[in-house]
Amino acid sequence: MDRGARRRRDDDRRRVAHRVAGPPVTGVPGTAGLPEPRTTDVVRDGVRLRVLEWGPDDGPAVVVLHGFTGHARQAQYVAPVLADRFRVVAPDQRGHGDSDRAPVYGTVPMTADLIAVLDARGIDRAAVVGHSLGGMVALTAVAEHPDRFTHLVLGDIGPEPAPAGVARIQASVAERHVFADLDDAVTAQAALSPTADPEALRHRVTHNLTPTADGQWTWKYDPALRDRTARFDNHPPNALWAFLAAVAVPALLLRGEVSDICTAETAAQMQAANPGLVVVTIPGAGHSIATDAPGAVATAVADFLA
Repeated sequence: MDRGARRRRDDDRRRVAHRVAGPPVTGVPGTAGLPEPRTTDVVRDGVRLRVLEWGPDDGPAVVVLHGFTGHARQAQYVAPVLADRFRVVAPDQRGHGDSDRAPVYGTVPMTADLIAVLDARGIDRAAVVGHSLGGMVALTAVAEHPDRFTHLVLGDIGPEPAPAGVARIQASVAERHVFADLDDAVTAQAALSPTADPEALRHRVTHNLTPTADGQWTWKYDPALRDRTARFDNHPPNALWAFLAAVAVPALLLRGEVSDICTAETAAQMQAANPGLVVVTIPGAGHSIATDAPGAVATAVADFLA
């Protein structure tokens, strides 16, 4: 590599590293001026979980759980409209973001992680907002620990994700995972996310990158999740349907209008299982509702919790 190429590579690394650190956040509509989160670590069974917080320590708590291959910084899609009155708590789930990789994943250990975060952060009760896998964890936690939660928001997920959508996600995760720089990663993800808001997508990608030994960039999440070699301990669909029927707190389902994971038929079945469930459809959004329509999702969550 000649000196000029090496200098350009080093400049790229510095630029991406700065954006990954991200002070202050401006890459998501509505987040200009949002302060950097308070950061703590919680350890359960030897797995260190990174936890981000915004808003007053004495405010009512709202826990935001990201989805498969996501990260806690995605809570910044909703934090700007909540952090003035709510304590917004967002953990990087095991194997994701800046949390440790783990020997097992799925709703069973991740639900235990969520309760451990509440306990460690001194939170008796909280509203919980979960997208995709995070929604399954949220649903499980509310059903198994009803005394710990005040509200449930499910982000484009039900007890049985549509098989076609699951296959699409598995295929997309298996796509390229090493990139020359931030722009390369954003371009690759944009090709897989035609309904995404460009600024929100850039934010999601920026905070999901880590440098490789050879000066490139790759995803932060555990490669075992990508390679499908990770071990999972999940509740079966019939258990999740029973959990949904048992939910007694106010509950909201936000689904993308063109989602291939939580279809209109699934939403109707969910309302039949729990008639108290409120369903709101986000126009034009696919499965990644907060990346596709961050403003609409933030408004819907804030209105529901008001």
